Amino acid sequence: MTLSFGLGLRTQHYNDFLTAPQPVDWLEVISDNYMVDGGKH
Repeated sequence: MTLSFGLGLRTQHYNDFLTAPQPVDWLEVISDNYMVDGGKH
């Protein structure tokens, strides 16, 4: 069994993920934050 970790995608991470590959196995993106007026960026 291989153990891995995930990371919650936050605003402060955007630039890192858009400019280069990152050494994470998966990202958690909670769509509820993006689908409502006043939601997070």
